[in-house]
Amino acid sequence: MFMRKSFFLFIVVFAFAGIETDVYANVLKQLGFQVIDGFDLDKVAFERKLRDFSLALRAAEVGLFFYAGHGMQVAGQNYLLPVDAKAETADALDWEMVRLDLVQRTMERAASTNIIFLDACRNNPLARNLARAMGTRSVDIGRGLAPVESGVGTLISFSTQPGNVALDGAGRNSPFAGALVKRIAMSNDDLSGLLIDVRNDVRKETQNVQVPWEHSALTRRFYFNPATSAPTPTPQPPAPPPPSPPLPTVLFPSRSVWTHNGSVMSVTMANNKIRILYEEPRAGMVAEGVRRGTLLFEGEAFGERLLGTAFVFDRRCSGGIPYQVSGDALQGRQRIVITGQAPSQLDSCQPVQYRPDTLVFDRRN
Repeated sequence: MFMRKSFFLFIVVFAFAGIETDVYANVLKQLGFQVIDGFDLDKVAFERKLRDFSLALRAAEVGLFFYAGHGMQVAGQNYLLPVDAKAETADALDWEMVRLDLVQRTMERAASTNIIFLDACRNNPLARNLARAMGTRSVDIGRGLAPVESGVGTLISFSTQPGNVALDGAGRNSPFAGALVKRIAMSNDDLSGLLIDVRNDVRKETQNVQVPWEHSALTRRFYFNPATSAPTPTPQPPAPPPPSPPLPTVLFPSRSVWTHNGSVMSVTMANNKIRILYEEPRAGMVAEGVRRGTLLFEGEAFGERLLGTAFVFDRRCSGGIPYQVSGDALQGRQRIVITGQAPSQLDSCQPVQYRPDTLVFDRRN
């Protein structure tokens, strides 16, 4: 049996790593993924992204997690390092880092098929700090990442073999990240065949110093970009739809009026779908091409949690430039606060730099 894409989610969290994030996001969106991304996250923001991911996975058939940054193993346990980790005390493992098994458990509870890509086996500059803090227990700190066994329906892919250190590479992408995105975009093979090609690409680029490795307990074939000649699956009775996330009876009325940064906005709700449009844009936004009815945000409500896409506007560009956001309805649903990484610098209307952005909406009626 093989699986074609249906509804997937993807989270990419970067810490201490340069990578062409826009390339990854665009490739995966074109293949049908909903993208939840994070860039240079501290511990609090990292955990919040994981909560967003967990909520969204309730409606997903397949979950995909990609991490590029620093990681380390201590006593056989793997940890991912947010940007504010210092590792100056022995309890930093508990308070400053994110355990990989937490990510894995979160995904396996929600989705039947899960894929984890880890480009996190780099030489860790914080390992020396932690070794000093742990004293005699520093022997527990291993090189690279420790091997991990995947649960049923899960594949875990590492950028290099257990206990080894991956290379950052000479370009914007590491050897593993560059080979992976290239193969995802162009390969018609199933995931197992695709990873063989990635492994050979990386071995060639690093002269066999780095050998990507994976542990798989997938129960069916997975294709990012299935070939038209892929075998026809044996007909199966239709599977029941995935459980829908819990929804409030009414988060907002079908239409309500709000204010945002000097503009009057309308918020429309239909089931759990939410859209925020300009009703009376302020002069500065009109100068950037915004008009009445221009869409600023669209997404879904999971309880009082909002996930979706917002837009920035530039008079030189036709239409809004999208970016992924998440947020909450607060103060008895009288305020909406949405955050994300907004495009801050454009090249031919394509984002080349991002900045943290917060959108606040206050209800008028």
